[in-house]
Amino acid sequence: MEYKMKTLSEKKLEDIICQLNTLVSMQDNPTQAVLFPYVAGIIDGEGTLRINKVKIKAHWNTSYHPLMSCGMTVREVPELLCKILGGSVREERVANKNWKSIWRWTLTGRLQIYAALKIIQPFLIVKKQQAQVLISFCEGWVSPKRIYHMWVVDPKQLQWREDTYRKMRELNADEAGAETKQVGSRENEAIVRSQGKL
Repeated sequence: MEYKMKTLSEKKLEDIICQLNTLVSMQDNPTQAVLFPYVAGIIDGEGTLRINKVKIKAHWNTSYHPLMSCGMTVREVPELLCKILGGSVREERVANKNWKSIWRWTLTGRLQIYAALKIIQPFLIVKKQQAQVLISFCEGWVSPKRIYHMWVVDPKQLQWREDTYRKMRELNADEAGAETKQVGSRENEAIVRSQGKL
């Protein structure tokens, strides 16, 4: 199985695809063969796939950045994600001293996210649609053009980015976790609601 990119044509991407094909060729090893499905399962259960939207100054275009992350109280799994898919791991301390710190793996950058998703997307179940949206976001990206001293994004491209961002938000909202709510008669009794329905 060899991956090729249709629309992105950057030299850096060629290097990433070459590394990806090397990783995929390791699938003949039984240990390596279970590694990508394992990583996909972690992303499915504990991970986040999203597009961040940032507007720094009122007169600048809004910028959109793809992001993958996963936070756990054990350090080994985020470090494995970092080793396999790239990115970084950092410790997030919590306010309550009785709670454990969270180790957060984060991957940013269009090309890196594209390569990572091409590895794990065939094995995703829960977040398969989000992965497809992020892949299309990375493939459909058109870089801004320099006009005099400014970088300008085509208005159609900007609208496409906004539409893709909203689609990702809708997909992530559909899979929001359960919430608990205190109810009346007994102390500490709770009911669990999923997606706002009882």
